[in-house]
Amino acid sequence: MITNLNFQRKRPRVNAILAMTVLLASLGGPFSPLVSAQETDAYFARIMTTLPASQSQGLHNAPLVFEKGVLVVTDGKVIAVGNADSVEVPAQARKHYFHNETIQPGLVIAQTRLIDQRDLNETFSPQVRAIEGFDFVADRGELLAAGITTVQISPSGNRLMPGVGAIVKLGDGKSEANESVVLKTDESLRIVLDASSRNAPTIFEPPVGPVSVERPLEPTRPQVSQTLSGSLTALRAVFRAATAQETFVSAEPDDVVDAVRNFLDRSKSVRMTANTEAEIRGALELAREFGLELTLVDCASPQLAEMLRDAKAADTLPTIRGFIITAPRPGTLPSLTAESLQQRSETQKMWRELIADGWPVAVVPSQDRDLRDIEFSTRELMGATAPNALTLAAAQLLGIADRVGSLDVGRDADFVVVNSRPGLAHSLPLMTFVNGVKLYDRTPESKATIVRARRILSGDGSVNTDAAVVVKGHTIRSLSSDFSAPLDAQIVDYGDAVIVPGYVDLSATFGTGGAISGNIGLNTKLGEQLYPDDAALKLAREHGITTALVGSMNAAQPTPLTLIKLGAEPRVLKDPAAIRFSMGNNPSVSASTLRGLLTRGKQYADSWTKYEQDLKEYEQKKAELEKKAAEQKAKEAQEAQGSTNETPKAEAGEQKPESPAERPATGDPSGRRGLGGRPPIGGRPPDRSEPPADGEKPADQKPESKPTEQDPKPTDEAKPDDAKSEETKPEEPKLEAPKPPASRPELEPYRDLFAGKIPAIVDARDPEAIEAALKLFRSDFQISTLLSGGDGLAQFPNLLEGHPDVGLIAGPNLVIDVSRPQRLSQRINLAEVFANAQIPFAFQSQSASGSAMLPAAVGFAVNQGLGSGDGLQALTKSAADLVIKDPSFGVLTPGRDADLVILSGLPFEAGTEVLAVMIDGQWVFMREGHE
Repeated sequence: MITNLNFQRKRPRVNAILAMTVLLASLGGPFSPLVSAQETDAYFARIMTTLPASQSQGLHNAPLVFEKGVLVVTDGKVIAVGNADSVEVPAQARKHYFHNETIQPGLVIAQTRLIDQRDLNETFSPQVRAIEGFDFVADRGELLAAGITTVQISPSGNRLMPGVGAIVKLGDGKSEANESVVLKTDESLRIVLDASSRNAPTIFEPPVGPVSVERPLEPTRPQVSQTLSGSLTALRAVFRAATAQETFVSAEPDDVVDAVRNFLDRSKSVRMTANTEAEIRGALELAREFGLELTLVDCASPQLAEMLRDAKAADTLPTIRGFIITAPRPGTLPSLTAESLQQRSETQKMWRELIADGWPVAVVPSQDRDLRDIEFSTRELMGATAPNALTLAAAQLLGIADRVGSLDVGRDADFVVVNSRPGLAHSLPLMTFVNGVKLYDRTPESKATIVRARRILSGDGSVNTDAAVVVKGHTIRSLSSDFSAPLDAQIVDYGDAVIVPGYVDLSATFGTGGAISGNIGLNTKLGEQLYPDDAALKLAREHGITTALVGSMNAAQPTPLTLIKLGAEPRVLKDPAAIRFSMGNNPSVSASTLRGLLTRGKQYADSWTKYEQDLKEYEQKKAELEKKAAEQKAKEAQEAQGSTNETPKAEAGEQKPESPAERPATGDPSGRRGLGGRPPIGGRPPDRSEPPADGEKPADQKPESKPTEQDPKPTDEAKPDDAKSEETKPEEPKLEAPKPPASRPELEPYRDLFAGKIPAIVDARDPEAIEAALKLFRSDFQISTLLSGGDGLAQFPNLLEGHPDVGLIAGPNLVIDVSRPQRLSQRINLAEVFANAQIPFAFQSQSASGSAMLPAAVGFAVNQGLGSGDGLQALTKSAADLVIKDPSFGVLTPGRDADLVILSGLPFEAGTEVLAVMIDGQWVFMREGHE
């Protein structure tokens, strides 16, 4: 039994902000010290969100992704989210565009220790409130940088009942306006059943009255039996007293029982740490006995899922909010036995079963210092279910899913802008918003940067002296010696240096951590596998390469090539941007094989082209039919209105129709009269026969007789002609929408290829291979084509006659020696031949680390006769124009990307060094001494 649970309660120190928070919470009013965005903002990007259970097929399903989405925020709340073409954006909204970034919900951490509180000696301390130890003005920039926006703060885990947790949003701590938002001051009562709570210090209880020989001082003694059964017995005693199930006898008023009773009056939420099967069973029994809403933490029993199913079947399962898993610290290599590895595997299987059964499962770090790596740890632990474990599932088990955890209409605008598609190995949060306010930005505020130099070579042949490039954001705003710029613009003056556009390598094999090689499926997205710390990529960037077409250059099968920017975080411009083909060593055999592949690809592309045309025609016909139906409906309504208006006119005459005897003899058997008693104009009605002479009756006219009961009913043949026409009117054929062809991911790139959106890059070096490539790709299939290599054109440039739109990618060897029988070998500068033949060309390295040497190779071609202007244009503007339509790079001109290379001298001159490199307006390299 419990010996004594009384101890002196610490008086909490509540600052003014917390006092106001508690006051507003007690009044039932909303509290949001964060300054909400008072205007409407629309963020255009890839949107990834998690839907509430009512709108999804289960928590274990993959998140919903809008590839071209928009998020609309007003006053800190989400008012619209979805595909950009289906969401109506308010006209007054401020628009923010992101290139390859993704917007996702802010991360919710279901348990942390972000409080300044020490463990008390007492094993029961439910009066301790975590909210009272939370520092509202602390700098939380490190957590915001990890995309964390909401956290649960919990008391220590080293006592049996350490206290009550709370839920807060994070702020940056810079001002009162950005202090944390308190979502719940009393979220759950924490109970720790595992072994960590059974080593509480012993308690000394001074006696009442004087001490004597007969009444000596008693030694310290344990507060609770140091066993699981003793802990459960003590907990039952406290809960029974708090719920008035039995009287709790004590010499003094008991703060423990009062605190538990006060908490249970406000909430039934209790979180229990229970690791073993016995601890879990004890937690479930305790929750069921006292009607608690249970959150289980760190359950490691593989039988848990089965235990829950059995309890549910027996109707003994208590209310369970969800489960919290502690992720191991990333980067550690624990010493595990075969038995522990087996148990770990079984436990992970149990977690998957819980998720499959629909239970919310959240993940927390083992220590608060690992919060910045929680997304990585969760992805390693949970795989595809990681996004839910840190967003919707965590919010649900905390009871705040109506505020956070998903980007849905009415939720708080807590979101993170990630530099790429979430889940990739190197995704990085760039911005974090809380209640629509940007509290963290990895990049500094976008101020103008003015870069001065002695010469600026634009890449299109123009030269500016003593001028400057004005950069704002990721684009060039102006290039002139007389320019406009903000007064607070950063000025970088490189003196006698030369500024040129970023270099372009149109065939490289870096970007994924190693050289890309071998056959790669056409449905592979290389852009999703980029590795920012690729050493070859960094080396190329430091030598002025800012854009590259990357992929496998030795594949025998058609392979995709991806166009990327080499920034600190590589950015995909187009994926795929081209398809590479190889003519091989035997052009005739290769041409036959490629013809079959192209025929198949064209058939697939044509099927989609036909479907799109049929769909367009269907939509046009559907619109016409709907318009015709609307016009017919309007006409019928108008006619019905007209017939309704005629009835009152007939009734207003107040004259009954005249009988035949009363009609005057006017010569008109109808008895109708015109003006002045004359027959109406136009004579008799056109549908009547010639009237008989006076006093005569038609021979076939019979006296009228009234129908009798014996008379037969009218048959269908006696129906009016109008009725017959309605019955025999043929039905209009139904308009059916065309069905799309079956999707074939491995053939999808051919649609862009045959639509002229991407080119075919054909590796063909010998004259025979070049002829075969031109016939197959240009003459037979009319595909936009770039020849890779083209060595054979050095001696036979006329092979391109009739193909003025075919470009060349020269390299990796630009100057070659051609052997001649019994004569000295002839040196041929391919780049110089192409330039004088006015063939558009660019350069390639077909290498990983060798890409850094591409400018030096062009320099050698310049040394051997190529004009430096032609060399610079082929390395910049021509390369951009050949590989993509309307490029945003390649030339230094207003509106283009700010890709600058600062050189110590003229390009391709011996001794010229790269001093600095800017990509998309951000400095990515500066040589030491030139920062």
